Amino acid sequence: MSTRSKLISNVVGTRPGHAASLSNSIKKNEVSEINLLHQSIVQDLSNAVQSAILIGEKLQEQKKLVGHGKWEQWMKENLEFSDSTAKRYIRLSENKQLVNRSSMTDLNSALKLISETKRDEKDITPAETPILIYKRYRAQEKLSTRERSILKEYLKGEKEKILLKTQKKISAIDSDIANL
Repeated sequence: MSTRSKLISNVVGTRPGHAASLSNSIKKNEVSEINLLHQSIVQDLSNAVQSAILIGEKLQEQKKLVGHGKWEQWMKENLEFSDSTAKRYIRLSENKQLVNRSSMTDLNSALKLISETKRDEKDITPAETPILIYKRYRAQEKLSTRERSILKEYLKGEKEKILLKTQKKISAIDSDIANL
């Protein structure tokens, strides 16, 4: 390197993007901070569904307080998000048992789980009970994704009830055997 090049290098220093400046710029504490921020994002995503359900519950309480006919205006004046988002939060809170049982960790999947199909939206009749859905399933009728999800949760609950009853009977029999 010539004397002139050395002088210029000393005055100007290393150029941005130069290998020497990149290796010095990433420090161990910055790497730790990057990893902590990533962990924070992962944690926030896992809490998103529960937070949305809580927001929905609070919105339902406010809706009752505001009174009939004033809800839309109240939302426009007070919320920092759209009324459609508020309605989604309320739907999540109304279906929290279904959502909580499904172990959803992202909001879009939870909303998809509870969303009604176009056919359901056009249907004026109330939603079928899980028992009726189960009868249709046993008759090999095609079920919507939502109906399959409802049926799956219903059957899990029925299985738990049977297991609990069976365990109680076994405990009673074991007690009788011990007393003999």
